[in-house]
Amino acid sequence: MNKPIFCIIGQSGAGKSTYLDLILNDKKMKNKVKELKYCTTRKKRYEEEESYYFVKNDKFIEELEAGNIIESRHYEKYDEDVEYFTTYDNLNVQDCDALICAASVDQVLAYIEKLDNIYVIDVKVDLKERIQRLLERAETNDEVLEVCRRAVEEQEEYSRINSIEKNIIHIYNDNSKFQFSNTGNMLYSLITSANLNTIENYIFERI
Repeated sequence: MNKPIFCIIGQSGAGKSTYLDLILNDKKMKNKVKELKYCTTRKKRYEEEESYYFVKNDKFIEELEAGNIIESRHYEKYDEDVEYFTTYDNLNVQDCDALICAASVDQVLAYIEKLDNIYVIDVKVDLKERIQRLLERAETNDEVLEVCRRAVEEQEEYSRINSIEKNIIHIYNDNSKFQFSNTGNMLYSLITSANLNTIENYIFERI
């Protein structure tokens, strides 16, 4: 039986990576959870990027033929076709009680089908708010087009969350209705902190 796996889901711009980083860097979670990193054939965006195991397409084919892939996703991006995939070897993380990752809905559904102890943390944000966040990050027209592609594609995928009937907690991370001061997003920080405590309690109760 595999260690408990906590999957943070949510459409692009919802804050999955933010919550993942907060949990992994919280002293309370040290030696409790470690990141489940999976593989991708996409290019690194910067030299120090460590979000995935970056591999060549030959490695994907090799793992596929060996039956070592738990799940895989193919994306046709504006500049390249890429594979994202999880192998059974990726689960072999030592010195922790559980694993945690930011994941897609289809990725989670594959985990549920093939693995035990899968728990889902669903981060919800208003569509308009998410698109605004993503467009603020986009620096080129190609990146704007990628935001649009992902927004449309994810709507269909995210609708499949309704098939997850148990082991799921919903977190609302929508700051659009709050006014911020120039001293920093204090209200947003408080909301994030409250959500973080809720998530961590959810994890502690299950490990």
